Amino acid sequence: MLETAANTLPVAFLFLGVAILGFALVPRHTGAIAFGAVGAAYLWEETGAVVKAPEWVLAISPFHWLALVPSEPFDATASVLMVAIGALLALAGAELFRRRDIVPE
Repeated sequence: MLETAANTLPVAFLFLGVAILGFALVPRHTGAIAFGAVGAAYLWEETGAVVKAPEWVLAISPFHWLALVPSEPFDATASVLMVAIGALLALAGAELFRRRDIVPE
């Protein structure tokens, strides 16, 4: 069960990076950006599967790359890529936030 739970962490890190970048760009809409990205990706995956969309269309959603652990082996390549993209988004968000014109009191 620990492996199954750990399988979802790369997607969580990816969306955390999206949320950090959203906070740096438009802080008032961070919740809408973060939850909207998760919801859109999930709906994209589920709707695409129902209408039998092509594989390349389904591959846009990060949820498509989750392995069905424990019945399938853990996909380390996709997980590392999602964590790396999430880290890059978080670093970009941190840098943009640092450059904002906020004056300390």
